[in-house]
Amino acid sequence: MNDYYEVSLKEWRLKEIHKAAEHSPVEHIFVKGSIADKALIDEEFEKYHFDVVVNLAAQAGVRYSIDHPDVYIESNLIGFYNILEACRHNPVDHLVYASSSSVYGGNKKVPFSTDDKVDNPVSLYAATKKSNELLAHAHSKLYNIPSTGLRFFTVYGPAGRPDMFYFSETKKLVAGEKIQFFNYGDMRRDFTYIDDIAEGVYRIMQGAPDKSTGQDGLPIPPYSVYNIGGDQPYPHGSGRSILKRESSPISGCRWFYSIVSA
Repeated sequence: MNDYYEVSLKEWRLKEIHKAAEHSPVEHIFVKGSIADKALIDEEFEKYHFDVVVNLAAQAGVRYSIDHPDVYIESNLIGFYNILEACRHNPVDHLVYASSSSVYGGNKKVPFSTDDKVDNPVSLYAATKKSNELLAHAHSKLYNIPSTGLRFFTVYGPAGRPDMFYFSETKKLVAGEKIQFFNYGDMRRDFTYIDDIAEGVYRIMQGAPDKSTGQDGLPIPPYSVYNIGGDQPYPHGSGRSILKRESSPISGCRWFYSIVSA
């Protein structure tokens, strides 16, 4: 657990998972380590012989990647490669991994489709996620590993990342600090509640892409990519309205905001 944001929040989440695991019909085993540690990953795969692997481990955040590129290469590229290689040498029925809606970059066509061209990322974070999809496709083709990438759209919910808009701007509001809205405030975003993400991942786990052979006699890569979102983009103006409404009962809360072009 790195210090990209408060480690205490990550530890609290882990405690909640431990509590839930106590009442689970299946055994939960927690291992502290990094997916960039190839020896550790290989050891765990060899020990437990996984049927299904779900990799949600990654360094998140678009803006953070501008000034901290190394951590994205370590986790999102080297770490994910280690997962793929472990699946290669310890065959699994299905690999499910987190991609991101950030791969769509500056695409103007909406709604986004997995058939859209996504070859021009606008952040290093997006580039690493697109790279994950390409690496997974290559491993599916070369080693017949069924894999599914999930392009998540702005996941939100309890104990979410503090740098997300709804948390960071509420904190600024309570502290009497100025809130900035970019692109003249004219932006829309598709939000997805964490419970819906969990449900989507669980369903996808049970539906691995089929292994099949093409007309040329060569295997067709058992590979899929899906968008996981709410399919209802909200304008940032609605977020401002909600913040105003919910913060009005809080004594001392006053609105200070600026709208900028970029």
